[in-house]
Amino acid sequence: MRKPNHEGCTIAVLFYDYSIISGGHRVATNVFNDVCNKGFRVIFLSVFMSRDTKLFALDEKIDFYYLNIGSGHFYKSIAKTTRRIKRIIEDNNVDLIVANGFSADFLAVFVSQTFKIPMIHWEHTSLENKFFNDGLVSRIYRFLGAKFADKIVVLTEGNRISFIKHYHLKPEKIVVVPNWVEKKDGIKRYNEDSHIIISIGRADPVKGFDRLIEIARLVQNEAWQWQIWGDFDNTYGKELAKIISSKGLSNFVRLMGVTNAVQDVYRKSSFLVLTSYYEGLPMVLLEAKQNDVPLISFDIKTGPNEIITDGINGYLVQDHDIEGMVEKIKDLMNNKEKRVYFSQNSYIGLEKFDKDTILEQWMNMLNELIKQTRKET
Repeated sequence: MRKPNHEGCTIAVLFYDYSIISGGHRVATNVFNDVCNKGFRVIFLSVFMSRDTKLFALDEKIDFYYLNIGSGHFYKSIAKTTRRIKRIIEDNNVDLIVANGFSADFLAVFVSQTFKIPMIHWEHTSLENKFFNDGLVSRIYRFLGAKFADKIVVLTEGNRISFIKHYHLKPEKIVVVPNWVEKKDGIKRYNEDSHIIISIGRADPVKGFDRLIEIARLVQNEAWQWQIWGDFDNTYGKELAKIISSKGLSNFVRLMGVTNAVQDVYRKSSFLVLTSYYEGLPMVLLEAKQNDVPLISFDIKTGPNEIITDGINGYLVQDHDIEGMVEKIKDLMNNKEKRVYFSQNSYIGLEKFDKDTILEQWMNMLNELIKQTRKET
């Protein structure tokens, strides 16, 4: 028996591996922690759990399920996984499923088509991301998501246009819903005497840590330290540690590991540098901005130029321009007045990422899909 209206319906949010540190996982947690207090029941489903831990604080009302212990490839456990997810969807009388990223699309499409419930594909990166999108499996998964999803949520207008062109979709199918940040409380947070540069991100080639190391070699200064926060315990992270050591940068560049107190990291920093090759809408820039931290980023195709006002609260550097990035970093290292000026202007542009406005967008979309389904049934 289906529920008589959209109030109290159950939403399932599907992840490939929720135990991996990811900006997309953090954003999904923030959004649905609030959604579950707006009359919806929410369950989180993770195809794999490579670690025995949940890295983000879930509201106690959100039920959590994982389908496989450890890491792995979905196709190797497809029979067991599909049987288990089918049972969970049935037992919880799920009304709508959200695929958090393209890696969750295959199972989300299976659930949506099997149970005739609406599906949302939530895109956290950019279609231009060659690291994630060039593999055959990645292309198939995202194609399935684009074709069968009732709505596609993207973070920027640029990525909305890319989806329309690439998949020949109707414009109304793609909705721009950016990430949010909490409202500034007026408390001065910036440490103008700090000599700590920060970068934050998981150990993944897409984050551009290879060019970060090259840049660090050219800007290193014994009075400063460049801290990189994130999980570097994988093969790529261990290789980066070896490269940092081999280039004699160990005293300047520090791999700091994971923290549950990221706000403290921002508040102890002088400025943040983003060296990614591709991003969706990087939460680290928004969070740093919310904490009054000046920003420097390569002007990649989507993301940073919707957050940074060049020359006002940070610098945008032409993508791949290593010398230009070095110049801007040295400029901030040597110019306290400029750092303070950027910090004082950090509020500019934050109104686009207002939590109340963005949460209302989510609620309207979820209610619309549920109402539409109830009419059809």
